[in-house]
Amino acid sequence: MASMMDGETVMLDVESGHYFGLSGIGPHIWTMLEQDRSVGEIIADVKAEFAIGAGDMVDQDVTHFVQELVDKGLVTIVG
Repeated sequence: MASMMDGETVMLDVESGHYFGLSGIGPHIWTMLEQDRSVGEIIADVKAEFAIGAGDMVDQDVTHFVQELVDKGLVTIVG
């Protein structure tokens, strides 16, 4: 379960009862995950949406962030 509150995405893991909060680019990535976008699509969108240059570590940062969500059981990798 996820909801926007004051510019932050707040999520509840129903199974564990833990709350998680996303801010900054996190809510944007979460929205794209809800749209069943691939990590590659998310990286490209983040670079375009936030005008991030090639020298930044967007690929690694987005991949790490998504992996953290997977590790916490908040998203599942499909396909």
